[in-house]
Formats: sequence, C-alpha cells, structure tokens
Amino acid sequence: MTGMIEGRSWYLGNVCALCYLVERGKLAAWLLVPTRYLAEVQKTISQDGCSCKVTETEQSEWSEVWIYSTPLAAELIEAVPHVRASLPKAVAEWYLGQLFGYSDAAIEAYIADPAR
Repeated sequence: MTGMIEGRSWYLGNVCALCYLVERGKLAAWLLVPTRYLAEVQKTISQDGCSCKVTETEQSEWSEVWIYSTPLAAELIEAVPHVRASLPKAVAEWYLGQLFGYSDAAIEAYIADPAR
C-alpha cells in the first residue's frame, strides 16, 4: 500500500470525523489503518461512543476498521465478505453504497461510470 498517508494524527482525526458522522445517522464508515495505530484507533472509536469491527487485510501491516453504532449496522458489516464474494459486482457495490449512506442516484452513477 505504497503512498498511503501514515501519520498517526491523520488517522485519529479521520476516526473522530467518521464517528461524528455515524453518531449523527450515517449507518457505517470504513477506514484502512496501519496496524501499529490500531489500538489507539479502537480506543478513540470507543471514547467517541461508537463500536468497531476490525478485519485483517492481505498485508499484515494494515487493518480494515468498520465504525458503526447500531446492531443493524453490525449485522450488515458481518455480511460484507459474503456480499463481495457471492453477488454480482454491481449488486455488491450497491450494497456497500447503501451501507455508507450514499443516495441511490449517486450509487447508480458510480456503477454506470465505465471510467472507474
């Protein structure tokens, strides 16, 4: 993951911003985090009143962090690997777009854009 921003304060700041959005109605948020910052990121999420699910990536120095605050969001996040693996790409992208709170029109435009 060459070229990724690796500053501790950048990740903690983004976590605070994402928790702010989740606390105000966004269903879920996602961030790729260097594993060396994972404990601090998890602590910040908890202090901000949210929950998180951490999943490993193919590169051990990075972790996926899902931020959420409701049982429904936790259940939908748990289903993401199945959705990615078993559904057509457009359906999986629609599912993720809904999970992240994008409008149907924005998701449709994203899926329809051949340049992505």
